[in-house]
Amino acid sequence: MIKHLRTILVFLLLGAIVNVAVAWGIVVARGDSIIMPAQFKFSDPIPPRWVFSYTKGTGFRMLYTFLSDDFGKRRSSPLQVARAPNWGRARVPPTREDYELGEEWHEYAHGWPWPSLFSRVRTPSEKLFPMKSEGAIKVHVWRSSTTATMSNTRYLPLYAIWRPFIANVAFYSTLIASLLILPGLVRRQILASRGGCAQCGYDLRGDFSAGCSECGWGREAEA
Repeated sequence: MIKHLRTILVFLLLGAIVNVAVAWGIVVARGDSIIMPAQFKFSDPIPPRWVFSYTKGTGFRMLYTFLSDDFGKRRSSPLQVARAPNWGRARVPPTREDYELGEEWHEYAHGWPWPSLFSRVRTPSEKLFPMKSEGAIKVHVWRSSTTATMSNTRYLPLYAIWRPFIANVAFYSTLIASLLILPGLVRRQILASRGGCAQCGYDLRGDFSAGCSECGWGREAEA
């Protein structure tokens, strides 16, 4: 029982490591490109509230959030009210400090098959720099001149979105276990169907009752 539990824990740990590696790989490969969709929404029906836009893509999510002061007055029609993702800053009402700093938030979630790790980058609205990151490891990646982008800075996410994180860990753990265990099970089944020992392949001529005299498979430990 304890052996089985240890095996399960090892596979879960491997699944978590692969999940983080995949999310970070997506960040390094595509970067945190700032995409500005045309459709914005209010986070709440009445002030104080945020204005946000939400973009989805394969392996990533992007949430762009800023304060709503006078934003609606510059539009010909009022914005719709919608609920931001649970991990987004727009789910928390803005504070006095937010208004004083006038900050914008760029939040990125990465992972596959479901984005499960996210980070936040805060930018004062009147300045492009300095930017402050939260829940991220800031790294610099080298890119050749032919694939150069505006920035080679990457923010590896550390904050977990727990439901998709658990789902991803379960997915990768099952995949790893299948790749490591299924070939052995298939091999044993083939050997047994040919009348050989399921462990070493020694020809038992289909008689498995006494176990294997070569490797000891199926035999009781001698006193």
